[in-house]
Amino acid sequence: RILVSRNIGKRAFLRKYMANFTELSKRQINMSIQIAKKDLNILFDCLVSYLSFGLKYTGFDENSLYLLQNVDIGKFRQRYPDQFPEVANLITELSEGSESDEVKELVGKFVELSSEDVARGSDDVVSSEGSDESDDEDLQE
Repeated sequence: RILVSRNIGKRAFLRKYMANFTELSKRQINMSIQIAKKDLNILFDCLVSYLSFGLKYTGFDENSLYLLQNVDIGKFRQRYPDQFPEVANLITELSEGSESDEVKELVGKFVELSSEDVARGSDDVVSSEGSDESDDEDLQE
């Protein structure tokens, strides 16, 4: 019960904290990543809402790119295999026509991970739910 309550509180806090996503500093985005820890789906829920409603599917801004570059996309895919294809499709769709090397590299990561799922079947994606890995690994070096 306490764990469920903590996740609900974390989700509510991050949704409110990240509501003005465009105004967040890099430090605040890093703090959001640290607060979310292994619950990366919370960050991606906020990001999808922001990209869909805030930017109205027009592409990426500096903060959305920064967040995507600084979370462990592979870990997100492992822990949330049902949500990953939706996010990957949105990222790919928003990147069409972009000349940015950062965007191309980011899309490449999503496409590569999606291809791995297709190659071995998405049912084979292993969940690291009970993993003892450090939460600090969610923030990439």
